Order: sequence, then structure tokens, then C-alpha cells
Amino acid sequence: MSGRRQIILKSIISNNFNGSTTNLSAESDLSNITNFILEKLNYGKINFSESVSLSSIRDIDAYVSISHNRIEINPTALPELNKPATLTLYSLTFSNPRILEDGEVCSSSICTKISYSNGNLVFNVTQFSVYSAEETPAPPPTNISTPMIKKHQWASMTPGVEYKAVISSEETRVKSSILPESCGLRVCLYIEIIIKREFGIIFKIWEKVIE
Repeated sequence: MSGRRQIILKSIISNNFNGSTTNLSAESDLSNITNFILEKLNYGKINFSESVSLSSIRDIDAYVSISHNRIEINPTALPELNKPATLTLYSLTFSNPRILEDGEVCSSSICTKISYSNGNLVFNVTQFSVYSAEETPAPPPTNISTPMIKKHQWASMTPGVEYKAVISSEETRVKSSILPESCGLRVCLYIEIIIKREFGIIFKIWEKVIE
């Protein structure tokens, strides 16, 4: 019976997996397989960290899937394989990937990123589900602390420093202009709108030589 089961599993694995996948025909005890590996070249690899038992498993293909940016094991159908493992996702194009479990950012208690190099993401998991990756979003811009100014307070402003001005809606059309009382010896201070926010507008003062 065990020999027949080996033949069935070998056929399934050789059809859907390749590369360094464990050769079950060489295993003498299907109830205690160490370093069990399932790999699909160009897509990904599963390397179990603990020994697994395949003695009661007849169909791996139906419940294990490795495809582009996706590794899945159905833990309900294959509880024997719901164990810690090292996963590798091949051929990714992200700059800084983060790991997803079931489409959500994976908890650090479940997923641990090991490395990312040449498009290959290696990480550990403590249990099985659906794992994939996505680009880590850029952090939100830092809220710059800027000095407050009042209207017509141009003369005391310093070139190269950003200022925050609370202005009326009529003045939001201002793009850039020479600041009053700021010119002297062919040098003027220019005001430039950097970014409009709910609290007003960020201005930066530039020093420019008049040609």
C-alpha cells in the first residue's frame, strides 16, 4: 500500500513541481520526511522547516499551488503541511517588497523577511495560507514645521527658508512675485508656492539676481 501511495505522489509532484522538489520515490518512510521541498522553477519554492508526514496524503496538486508571486497551501485539506517553512518567490520586480498573507500585510508573528535579491524574496512563515508580495508604499511626507508669517511681512523673511502663510481664497492665485521692499543692489527676493494644504500655503523665499 505504501509503495502504491509513493507512486501516486511521485506522479503528482513530477507533473506540477520540478527543480529541487523532493524525490518521494527515494523516501523509505513517508510518515517522516525531513527537509521536504516543493519547487516550481521561475515561480517559487517551499522548504519545510520541520519533518512532515505524507502517509495519509493522496493529492498534493489539488491543495498546493506555486505560481507567479503566489504560494498557497490549503491548511484545512492538508493539515499535515500546515507547518513552519521557508518560502521563496522568484522573478519579482519590486524595489522593496513586503509580504502579504491572504492579501493583507502579514503579521511579524507569522512572516519574517530574510532577504530580497535579484528579484527573489525569501521569508519564513509559521503557518500556511496564501502568500504573496507587493511594493512597500512610500512613507507619507513629513509635516514640515514652518514659521508663521503675516501678510506684508516680507522684509524680515530669509532667503532659502520655508514659511507658512494663512491667506484668503482671493490670494491663492498667486504663483510667484517680487516681494515688496525686498529689492536692492540688483537682488530681489521671490516668493514661490511649494504646496497647498488645508491650513494654508507653504511658501519658500528665493534670492535672485536681477539681470
